Amino acid sequence: MEIRAVKPEELSPCLNLVKQVFWEFVAPDCLLSGVEEFSNFLHPELIAQRLNTGWFMLAAFDEQAENPAKKPLCAGVLLVRDGSHISLLFTAKAYFRRGIAKALLKAGVKKCLEQKPELKTLTVNASSHGYAAYRRMGFSPTGPKQMKNGIRFIPMELKLADYKL
Repeated sequence: MEIRAVKPEELSPCLNLVKQVFWEFVAPDCLLSGVEEFSNFLHPELIAQRLNTGWFMLAAFDEQAENPAKKPLCAGVLLVRDGSHISLLFTAKAYFRRGIAKALLKAGVKKCLEQKPELKTLTVNASSHGYAAYRRMGFSPTGPKQMKNGIRFIPMELKLADYKL
């Protein structure tokens, strides 16, 4: 498994992974307006613009996976805003509970600290589906379950002083 920045030509396959997992595991907990909000957020041109304005996206690529395109298969995606907030962390269903999210988080924390050496916490608005995984990776809730624009989430943070790189 290789974790690295997403190349422009890899953006669509990576976003397709996010869409698939979102539809199966997160969308059922959202209002229709939240599903629309998330779909709009994932527009490839908008993501590309964000990547040019300080956001970063890392992906885990499975070099061994067999696929018709003969290209490494995207197994997981991490998108970070402002070097301190996880906007997306999704793993393909076939790779659940194999350490992909943890490896992406570790690489993401490293990059965040390169951008902001003084950073003390990393935040995320976890879906109900992702909540347990974030807890296992060291995140703690900072408030109750909330809804914004039709998307339900639990605000969480990772104290970087307690995080082992």
